[in-house]
Amino acid sequence: MGGQKLSVNLILILSFGILLFFLCIVVALSLYRASNVANILYQINDVNLVKQRYAINWRGSVHDRSIDVRDVALAKELSQVNQLEGDIKRLKDIYMEAEGKMNSNFKSANLLTSQESAIIKEIQQIKEQANPLIEELIRNKKAGASEDDVNNLVRKLAPLFTAWLSKINVLIDLEESLSDTLTDNLRESVESFSFLLLFLLFASLVIGISVIFIVISKFSKLLGGEPHITSQIVSEIASGNLSHKINYKHKTSMLASVADMQNKLHDMIRSIMNLSNDITESTDKVLSNSNQAQSASNEQNKLTQSIANRVYAINESIKQISLSAQLSEENATKSVDLSMQGTEAIQATEREIIKVTDLINTSSHNIKALQQQSIAISNSANLIAEITDQTNLLALNAAIEAARAGEHGRGFAVVADEVRKLAERTAHSTNEIFQIIRLIQSGITESVDSIEIIIPQIEKGQKFIADSVSILNEIQSQARDSLTKAQEVNTSSKHQEDAMQEITTSLQNISDLSEHTSQALNSTTQTIESLSSISRTLKQHTKHFKL
Repeated sequence: MGGQKLSVNLILILSFGILLFFLCIVVALSLYRASNVANILYQINDVNLVKQRYAINWRGSVHDRSIDVRDVALAKELSQVNQLEGDIKRLKDIYMEAEGKMNSNFKSANLLTSQESAIIKEIQQIKEQANPLIEELIRNKKAGASEDDVNNLVRKLAPLFTAWLSKINVLIDLEESLSDTLTDNLRESVESFSFLLLFLLFASLVIGISVIFIVISKFSKLLGGEPHITSQIVSEIASGNLSHKINYKHKTSMLASVADMQNKLHDMIRSIMNLSNDITESTDKVLSNSNQAQSASNEQNKLTQSIANRVYAINESIKQISLSAQLSEENATKSVDLSMQGTEAIQATEREIIKVTDLINTSSHNIKALQQQSIAISNSANLIAEITDQTNLLALNAAIEAARAGEHGRGFAVVADEVRKLAERTAHSTNEIFQIIRLIQSGITESVDSIEIIIPQIEKGQKFIADSVSILNEIQSQARDSLTKAQEVNTSSKHQEDAMQEITTSLQNISDLSEHTSQALNSTTQTIESLSSISRTLKQHTKHFKL
């Protein structure tokens, strides 16, 4: 088999197969010899002895008939002849019966040898010669033939009976000789078969003992020890005892494999115990961290919801600021329109004053008054500039507050309120400017009559009007700048409102994500608890083993 290992089944099959093979050989030879013995015994008992028995019956019939023939020849009374005739007939029937059986059982079945057939043929010929002479002798004897005739027939029959009996004896001797030969052959066959059986028995013992030693050696190599020891060790391992020391004879035996399995199982169980302890510690830490993370997630969820509520409030405040900025933009637009109208009116007044320059000479006093009113207009213009500066500063503060948002959102409402107040003051100042302009127009009307007197003053008035136009232009420019700033504040407020809306949406998403995170952490906590339970169960199971 080379380096291949034979299985237990193959070893048993080969060992018992060899024994069965020799047993089959013994049985086959025994059957063959028994068949030969049976054939020989059949030939002796059912063939030769039967033939011999038929031949003996023939001889008895012929012998007794020869005596009856002699008695017939010597008989004096007819009754004796008749009695002897009946006896001869009976003996003839016995002969014919044996002959018929010989023919039916052997001759027709081709069970006669050539020598037997030749002897039987000669006996048949003698019989055919003797039977007519016997019948003739009986007829002559009944007819009262002479003694000489009777004696002649007797003399003819005497050699025939002698030859007849002789041939029958030859057949009997032949059958006996054949039986003796078969008996000798049978004896020799039995003796030779006895020696053969003794040889096969010895060979079977040698081979059986060899097979037994080979099987024991193979099983010793396979098992490595006694089976009950192996069973006891396996039972110890099954009961969890891995500390038992295993001694084995062969490294490739089953006991060596069991020892290797015990060592590996010992290492594996110890590793499982260590891993179970590590898993238990890790799961406890992870479970603690998971609980902390879940608590933090819940707190984050609450804070996110609180921030969302505050952002919503800030968003509402920003909407109010945006509305105030929109109103400021509208007021600034009105201021720009009014300043433009004032500029146009002053320019018209200047054109009228130029037309009535000759009449202004008589209106010196009114021109002075106009000068004072121009000063008042200048003060109003300064006030408008101051208000514009305050408006710019408040708009800047409003932008900063909008960027900060948070808890300082209320300050933006104050700034927006100041913007509104400044816008009202700007409108009020613009109305004063319009009143002053109307007073100037009235003074110009009143001083028409005295224009000739106040020409120098009119020139100065023209200069003042030019300055007023310049101031109004600057007021218009500042009003436009206020309008631009108000528009920027309004736009920034809208952007801030959109940004706060996005922040609100993001916070809502964060809140949803926090909720999902909390649920995931809860599921993770349950999984970790399950893993911890499995680890403890595994640890409990490993306690079954004794290392």
